[in-house]
Amino acid sequence: MSIYIKKYFTFVPYVLLTLLLIRACFFYIGPIIDTMEHLQVVWMISDGKIPYLDFFDHHTPLLWYLLAPFTLLMEYNVYIIYAARFISLLSYFLCFLAMYFLIKNHLANKKIAQYSLLGLILLPIWLSLVDLRPDSFMLLCQIMSLYCFYNYLDNRNKKQLIFSYFLSTLSFLFLQKSLIFILCFGLGNIYLLYHKKCKLTDCLIASLYAVLPLFLYLIYLFYSNSLNNFFFYNFIFNIQLNEYLHNASWCRYLFLYVLALLILYIKFCKTNDKQIVLTIIIIGQAFSLYKFAPYTHYYIPYFVLVSVAMGWFIDKIFSKHIFRFYCLYFPLFLISLYVMNNRINKDSYNLSEFIDMSNYLMSDDIKNSTVLNLATGCVFCSQPDFYWFGFDSILTMEYAYNAQRTNPLYLINKHRYKYIYKNMSYPTILKHSEWQAIMNRHLLQSATKSDNPQDYIQYIEPIKTDFWKIDNSVLEKNYIKIKNNSAGEIWKLKE
Repeated sequence: MSIYIKKYFTFVPYVLLTLLLIRACFFYIGPIIDTMEHLQVVWMISDGKIPYLDFFDHHTPLLWYLLAPFTLLMEYNVYIIYAARFISLLSYFLCFLAMYFLIKNHLANKKIAQYSLLGLILLPIWLSLVDLRPDSFMLLCQIMSLYCFYNYLDNRNKKQLIFSYFLSTLSFLFLQKSLIFILCFGLGNIYLLYHKKCKLTDCLIASLYAVLPLFLYLIYLFYSNSLNNFFFYNFIFNIQLNEYLHNASWCRYLFLYVLALLILYIKFCKTNDKQIVLTIIIIGQAFSLYKFAPYTHYYIPYFVLVSVAMGWFIDKIFSKHIFRFYCLYFPLFLISLYVMNNRINKDSYNLSEFIDMSNYLMSDDIKNSTVLNLATGCVFCSQPDFYWFGFDSILTMEYAYNAQRTNPLYLINKHRYKYIYKNMSYPTILKHSEWQAIMNRHLLQSATKSDNPQDYIQYIEPIKTDFWKIDNSVLEKNYIKIKNNSAGEIWKLKE
């Protein structure tokens, strides 16, 4: 097969997928809740709010601080949604590129690196790449950390090890679930130390550099009085969230896919120190998927890391019959594109409604008024009273006023917001009797199973949607509905 034809066949799928994802940025609404959540948090930080103290979120903060200047640059501009999607898309492309060079230079060769990415993009799961999440930035730091570590194994350059450990710390500051990667990476380091493949003194010195940014951030949390909340929201809350969420049944097939590739890689690939470290990491992450991965995008970082096994598998089976591989690959790839494009077509109307609502919320009268955000989509709402929705549950979040647990009625009656924005797809207003029933049922329960509710007055608990009912009559007494579409409703206080 001509080398030019090979290059053409290898290049075309990437171009087609890129064009599809660019189209998705403009027409696919998908789970846009994550993008809007992080944009709103970034805006509140740029407005001077302190994470975990002035508002709730359950992610580590590095992404927010990096994007804060960007949010100010596009202040009160609905196109920030599109810009955020392109940033997410770019970050994932950098992850794919970094993985390509990791495989090419350290784990295999150029041919297997190309096959790895071809096998990776075959799955019809890539629409979620357009949603802004810290996962891609975490993954990029992890891959670069491995690249620097492999450089250290080759040349014993201490600086490479320092960069490797430092990038591991940054991956945690982007997203706390990187602790699984760090733990398994540490086990791989211990294995190599035991076999005298790296120096203990180098590891200790690199560890000091890695701990330094984390130590400085902990000092900031302590002096901003947000250390307890940081620990509670990012660890206790997320651990308890696992009790309410379960893997979707179809997600088990994705786990089996990862596990099958891993078994093939371990059984047939030539093992060296670099591959052993990667295998330890993938094993730990694969079993974490089995424990908790309710949505497809949880698998993407692990698919990228295990893609080397797919590249090896393709090379092993089709090395002498590469034309047959492309004859099999392209029909499957086109089917994958068709599935994703069909999902975009179904969602295009919803995204236009969502953008229209976001534009309306950024009008001069609303953006300069007090807004209670009870829904996803109010990007530039700087009030810390907002309700965070996700995972098919409704989580009541409020920490702005003396750590008092409140419901929407309390906030509405106390602060008399001029505007209220609420999703139609999520019930957000409770009757008083229903709220009391929930409070009585859950108040004594906490993440540590304490019997004293005063110890955990800041406790935030998931409440299943079965408990919630819409009661717009509460709003109709003092508010008038001024806009509604598929993205939500806006209510204005009566004059």
